[in-house]
This record gives sequence, C-alpha cells and structure tokens, in this order.
Amino acid sequence: MTEANRKSDWTFVAFWTLAAVGLGVSALLLYEYVTPAAQFCGDGGGCDVVRNSAYAFPLGIPTPALGVAFFGAVLLASLAPRARRFLIPLALAGGVGGAGFIAVQAFALHAYCKYCLVADGALLALAGLVFLLPAELPARRWRPAGLSTAIGVAIPILIGVMTGVAHDEVAAGEVPDVIARERRPGIATIVEFMDFQCPYCREQHQTMKQVVADYADRVRVVYKHVPLPNHRHAEDAARAACCAEEQEKEIAVADALFSSEDLTPEACARLAEQAGLDMHAYRECMASDRPDRRLSSDLEDARAIGLRGLPTFFVNDVRLEGLKDADVVRGAIDHALAQN
Repeated sequence: MTEANRKSDWTFVAFWTLAAVGLGVSALLLYEYVTPAAQFCGDGGGCDVVRNSAYAFPLGIPTPALGVAFFGAVLLASLAPRARRFLIPLALAGGVGGAGFIAVQAFALHAYCKYCLVADGALLALAGLVFLLPAELPARRWRPAGLSTAIGVAIPILIGVMTGVAHDEVAAGEVPDVIARERRPGIATIVEFMDFQCPYCREQHQTMKQVVADYADRVRVVYKHVPLPNHRHAEDAARAACCAEEQEKEIAVADALFSSEDLTPEACARLAEQAGLDMHAYRECMASDRPDRRLSSDLEDARAIGLRGLPTFFVNDVRLEGLKDADVVRGAIDHALAQN
C-alpha cells in the first residue's frame, strides 16, 4: 500500500469516526429529550437550560432527531460510489447547522450543553475534513467503517450510562431539611420545584391538580420557584405567584399561570385580579423586593436538594423527578398519609 493510500484510508476512518460519534451523541440526547426526567442533563446547568428551551423542539421535533438523521445520512453517503460529491454539500450544510446551534447557545440561551457541543463540534469538523477526502474513497472500507461505527457510537452512550442521573425514591430519614420543615402532621405535603413556562411542569400540574382534588384538605401543596433564565417570563410569573401567596391565593393564581400562554407582567396582573386578589396590595408587593427574596430562598432550597431537573417534587419523604402519571402520584400520597 502506498503512502497516499494509507493517508486516504486514515482520512476516511477519521471522517467516519467523527460521524459515528455525532450519531452516538445525538442518539443519547434524543433519548434524553423524549424522557421527561433528566437522564444525563440533570445538572441543573447548561444542559438543563438547553433541553428546556424553545430551541429544543423546533416544529415539535426534538433537535437531536435532526442530528441522528444527519449523521446517519453522512454514514450512508460515505459508502456510496463517488461518495465525495454527496459528502461535500452534506458536510457543509452540517457545518452551518453546527455553527448555528453553537451561536444559539452562546447568544440566545447564554448556556451550553456539553453533549450538544460535542455533536456541533463534530459537524464543524466534518465540514473541514470533507475537503481532505480523496476523490475516490478506499475501495475496501467496510471493515474500518464498521469498527469506527462501533467505537464512535459506543463511547458516548457508555459515557452517558456511566454519568446518568439516578432517579431513586428517597428513603425516610434522608429528606433534606428544606423539605422536612414544610411537613405538617396528619396530612401529605407536596413540595414541588417548578417553572411556570417549563412544558413538563405544565403537564405535570394538570395531573397533580386532578389527583390532589380527590384528597381535599388531606394534601398540602408548596411551590418552590426555579424560573429558568431561558424562559422569558417565568420569573414574572413566579413573582406574581409569590405575591398571591401573601394573600393566601397562590394555588388559584398558580393554576391560572400554568394554564396561560401569556405570562407577561400585564397578563399576570389580569390573572391575579380574576383570582380575587386585592390589586393595591398585589401591586405594592410586585414593586417591592419581597418576591425577589423569596425566589432567592427557593433557589437556595433547590441547591440544597441537589436539583437535577424540572419538575422535581417531594411527597413527604418520597422524591419524584420528571413527569409522573396519576397512579404514581396517588401512590406517593397514599404512602404519605399512611405514614402520618
């Protein structure tokens, strides 16, 4: 084999491995995006911000699904005769997409997902490496292609499994103090960490609302507000809920906020008025620093419990993360009442 042929082989292997890594990371993220509770992005940081942003589901499609389709197309095109003529426009389009996704994280979300950066970096690298591919790719490329695919897909998935977030229920005696202090004798207390614009929190609220109604005054709900920075009006809604709590109407206002598509300050005020709040007291509260101090306290509580994603809620000593169906919530409440 000549030096030129060896170089050609290694360039192809590098190109293929990058595409396989991108495919593996995209598959990992796709699983993360279609699973309500955080599996790998549950650090409460940039991964969580990106996952819960409006950019995560353009036209209702999980962004990682686009990555799976793109990298899969690159791998298939690499095996075609005269593959380079297909790969150049494909890789260049991917490079533009990768740069765009990085720009969104940098300038729109001001947060970075480490797994997204790997996939986006692979897109940019492919756009550069494609020009180093020879006009005629190695004829016998099935064996290195298979090995590169196995390595490229397996490594990110293995890393994801090893760094995955555990979602075990918390045993009695392990409940953080910030949760234990909210409990009251004789009733089940639900402490929910949430964001009014988080789509998973909104869906969970509807389930929770139906279940809690069956228990009347045997269940108490406490909201801990964690408005994510990428949700434009989540903090406005959280401040409104804090002021509603001062008038003992937080549950009614929270229900209205979870159901409203408009959470601007003006819309929050209208919802507060419709819920029967004293609007003079509401406006005085909103102009003060009391809601901000409450949000800071809730954020400290979120850190104290090691918040990994939204929604997260405790039913007495049972910790639940992500979307839970009515039977799971009801079972946790029954368990709490039996303990009491």
